[in-house]
Amino acid sequence: MPKNINWNGVMQSIIDFWLPILGWVVGIIVIIAIVLIIKKIKDKKEQN
Repeated sequence: MPKNINWNGVMQSIIDFWLPILGWVVGIIVIIAIVLIIKKIKDKKEQN
């Protein structure tokens, strides 16, 4: 493994690349979860 790699730069580029993607993925999962929970609550209210 070459010693002249700037690991701070590598880490920074990985963080800059993956952080927005992870943020989008988490956001989408949260939105889906909220929608599913609301649907369940509405279904329960309609049954009563």
